[in-house]
Amino acid sequence: MQEKLAREISETNGLIVVKLSSTNAADIGPTLTRHYRWGERMMTNLDSDAVLQIYLNALAHAYDPHSDFFTFPHAQDFAISMNLGLFGNRRATA
Repeated sequence: MQEKLAREISETNGLIVVKLSSTNAADIGPTLTRHYRWGERMMTNLDSDAVLQIYLNALAHAYDPHSDFFTFPHAQDFAISMNLGLFGNRRATA
């Protein structure tokens, strides 16, 4: 295994170069095309709430990387998932 890896990897000017087989090199174009088309389709199908959430999340992460912005439905889902945890607040019933 180590010998095969040494044949496939060569060092050039301090950079490691991995040689691709001819079948892998032929698959790169269609794979990248499929990947970018999927990304474009996902971005063009966003509604205004999703765009606002992405923007405000990026803004919040710029100031505090541990902060997130939730739209109202996402905030409700987050609150529900947190309240169903093993530990949490219990209200006494009268």
